[in-house]
Amino acid sequence: MDFEMFQRLIRFFFSYLINFLYPAKIDKNKIRKILVVELSHIGDSLLTLPLIHELKRKYKNAKIDYFCKKNFAVFFRENPNINKVITKKEDIKWDYDLVVDINSRIWFLFQAVLLRSKYRKEIGGVFLKNFLHGKKEHNILTKLSVVGGKKVGGFRPYFKNKKKEWVVLRKFFVKKPYVVICPGAVGKHKLWKNSEWIKVIKKLKRKFHVYLIGAEKEKRQLKELTRAFSRDKKVHNIIGKTSVEDLIYLIKNCSFFVGVDSGPGHIAALFRKKEFILIGHSDWRKWRPWNKNAVIFTKPHKKTRAEEVLREIEGK
Repeated sequence: MDFEMFQRLIRFFFSYLINFLYPAKIDKNKIRKILVVELSHIGDSLLTLPLIHELKRKYKNAKIDYFCKKNFAVFFRENPNINKVITKKEDIKWDYDLVVDINSRIWFLFQAVLLRSKYRKEIGGVFLKNFLHGKKEHNILTKLSVVGGKKVGGFRPYFKNKKKEWVVLRKFFVKKPYVVICPGAVGKHKLWKNSEWIKVIKKLKRKFHVYLIGAEKEKRQLKELTRAFSRDKKVHNIIGKTSVEDLIYLIKNCSFFVGVDSGPGHIAALFRKKEFILIGHSDWRKWRPWNKNAVIFTKPHKKTRAEEVLREIEGK
């Protein structure tokens, strides 16, 4: 068990214990205001969309507020099921009838107890139960089960800003047809060899323009890769130059997406894009994009070769 998993278990254990302070059964007639809390990464945030959809189905007359990181608010602002998106904890008014906590941050747990809502649902108990029983289900189903949901609905894009889409495509001088590749990730264990990426890109650029995306802090780990195409007019390095909203429209308009296990893969899933994802570091059943058009490479990264990835791409 790695340190990150240990921390998560501790947080979820505290969350599970605190839940005993609240009634187990919810009186639907008393639910008028709901707060959903998800303060994690892009993928984790997007996978709460079915949960929000289920809450609105169950509590039709309730107003649902969503508390998330500022960068990810764009995913939820135009969602008709959400009343308000909150990005600062000081903006929370704490007059909610039901709080649905998907993150179990320690500061939030204790603040929620002091400023108590009528009811509370949390992911801690579900996560611990799955962990102890060795149950391996997709993360989207785990989050959905927190509010008793079983059927995935509402997992789709909620973006209507055509002007912004046009601006993004002009901003990066996008040339079609093109593919988007996300070779970097926060965790080093998620990375694929730069030498294998180079082989894939060399083949793809014969037919497509290639746009390399990623976070600013991923530039160092991808230096060998970007240097190999520094003067290539068909390979466009925009790593560290995109906002989350830029990524949305770049991925929406691409021919297909290729990457490791990271947030942009889940954005591609929203648009049902063809995508090719390397998840050899962990259980792909839990973390893969929720997308029937996704091809998942589940072997350890060291054993996955560029030829295998290209064969799948050409086959699609």
